[in-house]
Parts: sequence; structure tokens; C-alpha cells
Amino acid sequence: MKTVLSSIYTVLWWLACVLLTIDTGCFIYPSLSQTLTGYLCILLLCVVGWVHGVFTKAHVSLNMGTCLLLCWLIYLCFHARLIADAEVYKLSYMVSGLLFTLTLSQLLHRGTLTFSKLENGFLLMLILQLMCLLLQMTGVMSSYNSYFPLTGFSDNPNATAMMIAVCIPLIYDR
Repeated sequence: MKTVLSSIYTVLWWLACVLLTIDTGCFIYPSLSQTLTGYLCILLLCVVGWVHGVFTKAHVSLNMGTCLLLCWLIYLCFHARLIADAEVYKLSYMVSGLLFTLTLSQLLHRGTLTFSKLENGFLLMLILQLMCLLLQMTGVMSSYNSYFPLTGFSDNPNATAMMIAVCIPLIYDR
């Protein structure tokens, strides 16, 4: 059962990595199209992780970092209720990011998800970005920004540069 759950978590993580990298074009607003599907996949991973934890009565690892994340999450929820014109999109991204961080710490603590599978997700994102850069460099695919010839899947080349910078230590470690 643990290997099946580990496989489910791995597939959901890798699917989230792909959906956060590639613009699906599924939504009307372009700014939501690249991030919302990935975040929905991350929220699904969170729900599966926490439901599994509740049904198996898994021990919740509480440390200082987890407590601080929970306090931040509670603060954000109360703050959004008190502010009349709170921006829902930013709040939902922050809440889902914090929930994902909490879920990730619990999954790593339980051993149902490993650091190597997380690294492989980041490397998958890097491979997709590099393939896009190669296609843009050869002219097969057009750039997403008219000011920059190479941007990756984003209209801002900084996102691709940050992805490469994050993955350099992962590649070096292998």
C-alpha cells in the first residue's frame, strides 16, 4: 500500500511540475493559465496526503518550522476575512503554497515521498524549459516575448534563468 501511495504522490508531484512549467491555455486570463492548473494539482496532492494521514492516523510531525507555517496560514486566513478588498488570487496562491509546504514536510517525514523524487520533478521542469529554449533557438517555436528571443515557457526570461540556477546544484550533486 505504501508503494502505491508513494507512486500516486510522485505522479501528482511530477504532473504539478509539468503543469507549472507549460502554459496550458485552459483559462481565459493568461496570468492564471500557467499557474492555476499546477496549483490545482498541488492542492489535489495536499488533499490526498492529508486524507491519507487522517485515515491511517499518521503521526503529524510538529516542529518549529511546522508551527510557524501553521501560524502564518492562520494569520492569512484571518487577515483575508478582516480585509474587505483582499485579493483572492494572491491569497489562494499563498495558502496553497503553505499547504503544499506543510504536506511536503509530512510526506517526507513519513517516507512516502523522497528527496530524490522531488529533485526529479525539478529536473523534469528544467528539461522542459531547456527543450523549449532549444526550439526557440532553432526557430521552431516563437518566443513568448517580442523583446527577448529566448524566454522558455514564460514571457519573462527571468523565470527560466531562475529554474536553471535552482537546478545547477541538483545536477552537480548527481
